[in-house]
Formats: sequence, structure tokens, C-alpha cells
Amino acid sequence: MTKALKGRKLLLVGFTLFSMFFGAGNLIFPPDLGAKAGVNFWLAFLGLALSAVGLPVAGVIAVARADGLDKLAGRVHPVFAQVFMILIYLSIGPCLAIPRTASTSFAMLTPLLGSSAGLQLGYSVLFFGAAFLVALRPDRLTRWLGRLLCPCLLVLILILFGGCLLHPLAAQYGAPTDAYSSAVILQGVLYGYQTMDALAALNFGAVIAMNIRAQGVAREQDVQRSAIRSGLVAGGLLLAVYAMLGHAGALTGAAMATIMYTLPISGRVFFVGGVQHQSRDEVVVPAGHEREDGLHSQSRAS
Repeated sequence: MTKALKGRKLLLVGFTLFSMFFGAGNLIFPPDLGAKAGVNFWLAFLGLALSAVGLPVAGVIAVARADGLDKLAGRVHPVFAQVFMILIYLSIGPCLAIPRTASTSFAMLTPLLGSSAGLQLGYSVLFFGAAFLVALRPDRLTRWLGRLLCPCLLVLILILFGGCLLHPLAAQYGAPTDAYSSAVILQGVLYGYQTMDALAALNFGAVIAMNIRAQGVAREQDVQRSAIRSGLVAGGLLLAVYAMLGHAGALTGAAMATIMYTLPISGRVFFVGGVQHQSRDEVVVPAGHEREDGLHSQSRAS
């Protein structure tokens, strides 16, 4: 009988939980937050960390200490526990998270494959078919996610962040949008909650406990202690990854604001780096690019 996990086994389970948390919203929201918050990014990041890292870790710990979500929610009332768990599964499943996961991953392939409806349907069938096969054996998630998916994901993010450090798109962060000019931390809290990890953590706690038992941990106190430690490992990884993605997004948002040029169609509204702009009959060329591609900083004739 194994005691509470530590060392390599603890890291593997922590990596597994991180991979379960890190979905479409986790990839989208931090860089978008950086692009919108600009120079106020780190204040907004504090709010994001509270709702997108602190609450999920607290959820895993609460479920682990209560020995299951049904027992945790059952402290209110057994009927409440049933209804609450159904709503959580619907939220992190078919109603919100599942469509977002498929559409986000497919959007990454559209520059290479195109974006036809038939292609997206075929991709979704393959995507969810693979997810279904993995979900059939939740006790083996540590083998598939912790040992394979998580290291690959972390390497790709580190490469992205390394490129951002070596070849930054902008020298500094840009100006914040109106929404992030005041009550910045609160905006970050609201934005981070959209990752839906605070809800998912209430379900993931039970899955992680199952994987811990598959590692040979039998005593319930050791399972709880291992689940809590795994949650802290996953929370640390999420915090580091969100900081890297947010920094890259803040620099990208600043760069997009400087290279933006208006469309030659009056009244057309468009978005650059999450910021709305109103086009006019002119082209605005960034400094240093006046002679490129035949662009000129002058008004177009009506």
C-alpha cells in the first residue's frame, strides 16, 4: 500500500489535473486579457488568478476533503446535490465547454485546411471520438495526459514565450481599453471565471482521486492529501502559463494597435486586438513602414 503521493508520481498527477483544466478558454482568455488590459495587465492578471486559479484549486481541495462532490453539495440538501451536479455536468459538457473546445481547436487548423462546414463536422466527429475513447478509462488519465499531453503542451507554450522574449512584437504594453481603465482587478476576476474551471474543479476532484487510487494509494486520508497537493501543482502550472500567455497577448495587442490601418470604406466597424475601431477614408501607416508595399500616409479621395 502506497502512502500519499510525492516526487515524480505527484508531479504526474498534477500534470494530469493541469491538462484537464487547460482547455479552449484557458488558451483564449489570458492573451485576450493582455491585449485589452495593456499597461494594466498585471492588475487584471491578479483578478484572473483569483478566479481562474484560486477558485479551481479551492474546488479540488474542497471536494477532496469532503470525499466527493455529492457529499459536499449534500450538506445543503440531497435534492440540491443532484440538481447542482446535473447543472455542472451540463455546463462543462454539452451546453458550453464542449462546443467551445471543438470550435477553438478547429479554428487553429483553418489557415491550413479551410473552414467549410463539412470539414468542421468531420473534424468534430474525430475530435469527440478520440475524447470519448479517452474518457472510457478515466483511471488511466495520468498515463495519457500527465506523461504525454501535458509535457508537449508545456514545451509548445515555452517555445511561444521564448520567441516572445527574444523577438518581442512591441517594446511595451499598449493603452488599455475602456473596460480596463477602472476596476481592473474586478474585470480580471469576471474574465477569469469564464474559463469555467471553478465549476470543472468540482468534478475533476473525484476523477483525480480515482487516478490517485490507481497509483496504489488506498488510505482515504492519503488520497485526500495527494489530491490537495496535486491541485497545488496544477494551480502553479496554470499561474505560470497564464502569465506567459497574457504577456504575449499584451505585446501582441500593442503591436496590432501600432500597425493598424483603417479600411477605405466609410463607416465600417472592425476590431484589432479586441479593440473596436471606426474606419474613415484614409490609411494610417505606422512609423517606419511608410515606404512598404506602396502604402502612403495620406487621405484617400472620396
